Amino acid sequence: MPKVLTYHNLTNGEHWFKADAYGRRQIDAISDPEGGNTEQPPTSIPSPFAQIDLVRTAFRNIVKDKDLRGTTLDRKLVSDCLDVGELLFNADYIKGQLQIVAWDPDTDLQRLLQSGNEQHRRLGEVLRLYLNQDAGTYNFGNIRRLYILYYNYKVVGGTSPVSLFFASSNDLSFVDVPLDKNKLFSGEYPPLYERSESFQLYLYGLLNFFRSPNGGEFRTHFREVAEYLDRNLELLRTRNPSLYERINQLTEKAFYDQFSELDTGSAGDTVELLGFPLRKKKVEQGSVADQSDFVIQSEKYREAIKPMVLQNQFNKPYTYVSEPWDNDQEVPYQVAEPLEQRTLPGQVIKYPYLTVSDFLEPYLIKLVYPINQQKYFSGNWAGREQDSGYVLPIKPFYFRFFNLSDLQGTIAGGKNTIDMEPLAAGGVRVTLRIPVKKGFVTFERIYTPGVTEGEVPQPDESRNKGVIVEHQFGMTLYPFIKTGNKVENTHYRIQLVDRDISPYTKYHDYALKFYHDQSPQPINYQAEKQRSDKRADDRATTLYYVLQQEFDYMQLQTGVAQGLVIPRFPSYSGGNDTYTFAIDFGTTNTHVEYRVGNGNPRPFDITEEDVQIATLHDPSFAEANPDFGGSGATLIRDLIPQEFLPRYIGQQFEFRFPQRTVIGENHNLNLNTSTYVLSDFNIPFVYEKYPIQKNTRVTTELKWSNYTRNQEDKRRVEAFFENLLFLIRSKVLMNNGDLKKTKLIWFYPSSMLPNRRNSLEATWRDIYHRYITSERDPQKLSESIAPFYFYKERLGKSAADKPSVGIDIGGGTTDIVIFQNNQPSVLTSFRFAANAIFGDGFHGSAAINGFIRRYGEEIGRLLRENKQNELLRVYNSIVEEQRSQDIVAFFFSLEDNKNIKEQQIPLSFHSMLKEDEDFKIVFLVFYAAVVYHLAKLMLAKGLEMPRHILFSGRGSKVVNIADPSPNLSSLSKLTRLVFKHVYDAEADSIELEQYPEPKEITCKGGLLSDVDVDIDQIKTVLLGSGDNILVPEQPFKYPEITDVTLLQVLDEVNEFMQLLFTIHTEFNFTHHFGVNPSHLSNYRQLLQEDLMEYLKSGQQLKLKELAGNQDVNIEETLFFYPLTGSLNRLAFKIATELTEEYN
Repeated sequence: MPKVLTYHNLTNGEHWFKADAYGRRQIDAISDPEGGNTEQPPTSIPSPFAQIDLVRTAFRNIVKDKDLRGTTLDRKLVSDCLDVGELLFNADYIKGQLQIVAWDPDTDLQRLLQSGNEQHRRLGEVLRLYLNQDAGTYNFGNIRRLYILYYNYKVVGGTSPVSLFFASSNDLSFVDVPLDKNKLFSGEYPPLYERSESFQLYLYGLLNFFRSPNGGEFRTHFREVAEYLDRNLELLRTRNPSLYERINQLTEKAFYDQFSELDTGSAGDTVELLGFPLRKKKVEQGSVADQSDFVIQSEKYREAIKPMVLQNQFNKPYTYVSEPWDNDQEVPYQVAEPLEQRTLPGQVIKYPYLTVSDFLEPYLIKLVYPINQQKYFSGNWAGREQDSGYVLPIKPFYFRFFNLSDLQGTIAGGKNTIDMEPLAAGGVRVTLRIPVKKGFVTFERIYTPGVTEGEVPQPDESRNKGVIVEHQFGMTLYPFIKTGNKVENTHYRIQLVDRDISPYTKYHDYALKFYHDQSPQPINYQAEKQRSDKRADDRATTLYYVLQQEFDYMQLQTGVAQGLVIPRFPSYSGGNDTYTFAIDFGTTNTHVEYRVGNGNPRPFDITEEDVQIATLHDPSFAEANPDFGGSGATLIRDLIPQEFLPRYIGQQFEFRFPQRTVIGENHNLNLNTSTYVLSDFNIPFVYEKYPIQKNTRVTTELKWSNYTRNQEDKRRVEAFFENLLFLIRSKVLMNNGDLKKTKLIWFYPSSMLPNRRNSLEATWRDIYHRYITSERDPQKLSESIAPFYFYKERLGKSAADKPSVGIDIGGGTTDIVIFQNNQPSVLTSFRFAANAIFGDGFHGSAAINGFIRRYGEEIGRLLRENKQNELLRVYNSIVEEQRSQDIVAFFFSLEDNKNIKEQQIPLSFHSMLKEDEDFKIVFLVFYAAVVYHLAKLMLAKGLEMPRHILFSGRGSKVVNIADPSPNLSSLSKLTRLVFKHVYDAEADSIELEQYPEPKEITCKGGLLSDVDVDIDQIKTVLLGSGDNILVPEQPFKYPEITDVTLLQVLDEVNEFMQLLFTIHTEFNFTHHFGVNPSHLSNYRQLLQEDLMEYLKSGQQLKLKELAGNQDVNIEETLFFYPLTGSLNRLAFKIATELTEEYN
């Protein structure tokens, strides 16, 4: 059969036959050898506008497929056409990359035809030919301008008078523009119904509202596209009913309102198609915010445009920009650009959005202890209570949008805002839920332990992989309360202990930043101070932050990682309770008492109910794990009481008042710079109990230091007072007391020179005004007057009829006050107290101190035998300073030591002394001398003998050493005998009274008294020369002291000695006090040797204290100067004689 040569199968004739010209029917019947699967367009179409025809034909072909898929080539041509349309539609979102160039046939064609370039003229002629030839077919007769679209200066496509748009046949994969679900020109060829809803709505607006200047409608000019849109709408009815309804309800007004005119980039140069202005998507971030369900719900964020919050694998039916969220849309976990410069994922729209790394840190800081969840927010840690805790991996940026209460609370539905849960192999999942318009978006990051040896493990934020890094540090906050605007001044101290020992973290520097909940900027702190330095072999570095304003949270910076620490501050609610505090600033020990309202006085305490510090570590863990869970990071716990403050203070706790009068500081502290308490200084409550850090200098003898002329001594005394006032301030606030009603009573020895007293008064006043209130001044009271009122009010000892005497024996001074009619009438004071017994005399040292010679080795042996190695270290460090008072004070402290008591170790220096018959004479002479001087004073003043002698002061415990009996019966008899001999009259009614805790009753009495006494009006000095000279009744100044005066004083001392040993003959000291009888004669001889030497030494020491101001009345009796030296020598001789005897 003959072969018929034809492109289609519509011809069945042979030989010559009549055939029709090629039309649509003939073209459609042409067989495609590729089956429609080629992506390459035909290349033999003889027209410069072939691509326009191919696109129109593709639209015509593709509507034959019910799903608008068609052949691969048709699908590609239509998809690329729609891609060009979307580029133009989103023109404003990709400014700078998109260029629209207009081509005007009237002007641009003439320019080609008139060009001097022959090739240009030929091109112009071809274009003119086809424009004229195909004017009806392609609507060329109606065009005003065609528009060529460039992306990054490469041609992408243009506008078409028959298909709206067309794409270049070249490879367009260089167009890197993701739009909603699709990436343009990617080879996926999505049909219209899978594209942006707003773009679809726009095309249907063109379909319905297009009008050319000659009245032509869309369907007239773009028939194939209109058929495509009709078919697409049918598909939307079932595939996207909501969009279907929106299209059907779209009005012409809404069309013009929702979409703005498209221009070439020049204002007013509108892009039109057959005279109808094309439109574009409005760039209005506000409209995005209105439509998107992902916009953050934050009342705190005040910017006009609120960012979206986006996460990967989000599968809820939320609206993204204007379209539903695509579950497969990838969201970067980390974005480098600033929030305002970000482009939405899958979009070309610049709109701020938040992702995981905006709020979550790359590192999770692991602690070596469980967090103190009562005091700090744990992030709802779901691990076991004993598990190590973590610092919150939240960035401060979070608080630009939310408050602390948001983070610590729940979101709609009751879920925690943040959760932290343990995973297998030591991992941790952190989940942060962010409220958005329609619900919440979840940020999640899994942190795993680093496995890199020798270097800091690196997280991979781009893949959302966090790293756990362990840091050994501790943090303690003080005071743990917020007062808001209810208190004028704010004072905080934060201790940071860096004990990192890991090779890849130990050399990094720690730092803290402090933030208000309502401000993104860190708070300026007053000072940052370093106390210890692990690089200097201190085993840990301690930093102290001084703040004078409140804060809400802290950012910890370790040099490797960062994280937040959020205290759960209790709020000060204010109250009307009046607190009154009394401070007995002693030579050796300081005591503090307080009362609330008219309640009973009690020693200052910090209990479980009003703990003032807040440690980051769980205190119960620290108590149950001496080695800190095997980490060995015990300094995190131990440096708190060492350099800062103890957790508890009170009679039932290890640390209590009375407390040693000491202040601690770094050895290298420069006191000529700004210094701060609880950073540069602290009261080391561990003194005498635990070894002091070797970098710490402890200063004792603050009370009698040279603070009136030495600025360093003055600053140390100020620091000691500040520390006490800080404790008092926090006590009041923690118990909702009223600082403005808080009163302070402080005590001073009567023997203190007026200028020293005035200096102390100014210091107390300044610090009280700074920390408590400036509405009143603290009250001062002689420490010798106050105890009587405790005895009177609580023990019924009155001076209404007969005089009562208060003898307050401290470390440095003894004060005597005589009360008549329950009022102080006579006061005298002298430097003859506990230190006269246990100290170094005038020129001694610990090496020749009898008590240390006698008991030093024995106490050291007991400590060694009972394996009290820490206390042995304490002892050795105190001995190195060679201050007898401090060594003996340590001896006395041992019986109250926690370890000694718990292990029931028989170590009591007080008991040793009570049982030591050789040293008994020292205490007896001391006591008898004080009573003798009292009797002489009262006789000289013409007073009858006292009914009661009331002892107070810690030094008065020497009375119990002389007479251990419960009611001091033997000393009572001795006292009566002394008064009998002095008065030459019977003294049977004198009674002695001593409270079990004599140091406390000065404060207690001060709190119970309401007297306001000018001690200068009642102060009296009995010269001590035997002729009853009373100063100032009889003025007697220091230059008036002559050799005759000194000899008279010695006569008086010898008369006392004579009296004492005369009494022994009628009241045997061996029988009544247990004095060693074999040495009595030696004792008297030793006591009376070198008295003039000691007298002059005491006189010179006093003159030195006066610093040249000698034109004043005698301020203390001369009687005790010789005795101070002789008692010191007697104790040494007893110790050395006994040593020889024992050897």
